[in-house]
Amino acid sequence: EGFVGKVQMKVPWHDLQNESAVIRISDIFLLSAALPEQERTLQEQEHLELSMKLARLAMAKLMQFDQPKEEKKEVDTPETGIPNIFEGVIVKVVDNMQVFIDNIHVRYEDNVSNPAKPFAFGVTVKAIHMQSADEDWKPNFNSARRETMYKLLAVKNFSVYFDTNTNDLLQLNQDTVVGRMRELIEEKNAHSSISVTVKAIVNTTRKVVLSKPQFILDISIDDLSGTINQEHLHSLADVGNWITLWQKKNKYGVFKPPEQPVEKNPLAWWKHALDATRGEVVNKIKQWNWNNIKSLLASRASYIEIYKKFVRNPNLVTPEEQGVMDSIHKEYTYEDILSWRKLANASLKDEDEKDKFEVKVTAFFNNLFSENKKKVDKTQTKAALKDLYRMIGYQEETYALKREDTLVSDTDDQPPDYVMALLNVSLSSFSFKLEDYKDKATLLDILIKKSDLNIQLYPKAQSIRASVKSFEICEYSALEGEPFRILTTNHDSKEDTHDLNVLS
Repeated sequence: EGFVGKVQMKVPWHDLQNESAVIRISDIFLLSAALPEQERTLQEQEHLELSMKLARLAMAKLMQFDQPKEEKKEVDTPETGIPNIFEGVIVKVVDNMQVFIDNIHVRYEDNVSNPAKPFAFGVTVKAIHMQSADEDWKPNFNSARRETMYKLLAVKNFSVYFDTNTNDLLQLNQDTVVGRMRELIEEKNAHSSISVTVKAIVNTTRKVVLSKPQFILDISIDDLSGTINQEHLHSLADVGNWITLWQKKNKYGVFKPPEQPVEKNPLAWWKHALDATRGEVVNKIKQWNWNNIKSLLASRASYIEIYKKFVRNPNLVTPEEQGVMDSIHKEYTYEDILSWRKLANASLKDEDEKDKFEVKVTAFFNNLFSENKKKVDKTQTKAALKDLYRMIGYQEETYALKREDTLVSDTDDQPPDYVMALLNVSLSSFSFKLEDYKDKATLLDILIKKSDLNIQLYPKAQSIRASVKSFEICEYSALEGEPFRILTTNHDSKEDTHDLNVLS
């Protein structure tokens, strides 16, 4: 179940040139749990699998995964450089949008994998703020004429927890759950949390300047720490075993396993294992049977034609054709049906382009020999454009492309030493502890101080540089609780950092 406390959105359409759009969301809570296993008949199992397949197909259609891949076409830019008007409005709003999200908590509870040892896994975030900024990284409004855009993202008090032997929140009412989820954010942040600051610098022009990458991303992370014990490992193992058993039951459940345990009727379980193995072999052999291949090709052709009609107008599909589609949905896999839908949509696209071409040819000849040609009065249109330009801060002379401005989009035209993108990641410190569950004694400790990662992307190469000031791995059982350094840096070294460089 989920809960959202408040959503506010403010878009200053009357003054987009000076004010930012603001989105505020608070108290985003999501609570989920593993469902107990239910005994199903063969018909119920098949119906469940069909429902899941149709749900995946619906999601694929929503996300346009069933659409053919479009080839990128080069678009000629007009000499005046006037952008699309509505695109300018959208860019203006998005460039200066401020997003403030407070109190995020996602929690997963599991008392099914091992009912004797329930556990909960969760992620909490105190705040996520995204704003436009100036050169000094102070929140500011981005002007429409700025060639460089500065974006600032701050994540405050991010924490991940893994609690064993915990109580279920799903058994409580919604008000109690919301209050408890909010309390857990404060508890987990007080125990262990990190904050992340992301600074992005984007070159809004496409002109190549050797001293100015197109994109710079700086990520700064403060102290990062984590602790794990035996109970955490046991819970993870229980989840893995439960998932494995669930997959096997779904896979071999159609062969009707015996109701009695293995100890009471081993011969029945041996028969079940042989039937399941033989069924797998038979299904693999059927895939290469010529009759099955012919049936698959015929089903594909039928499905493509019916689905094209369904996309055009679902009312045109007859009951007989709908029955054919339903039978194909039951018989074939999600991957098969998705690929056939892609072929159907590609065929529809080709037909539409052919129709548009014929319409253009007809219109051309009609206009060529037509005697009545209308003259358009552009006075009102120009006045409306001026008002819109003023609202979004657009100036034609600023955005007009000059002849001497070179727009470089192909990597073959860019200098080989030009840095297209730059990524910098800095981590103040990292610590990881393996401790005993009973007495909380530390068994293993890993500590890393001041680590940096630098990645540079060139037109035809990449450069990676990593540095660590100090690191050590200590074990505490050999010396009766005293740290024994298994691996450590040389503390007598004069080097401030230890570097690793990779160029590819």
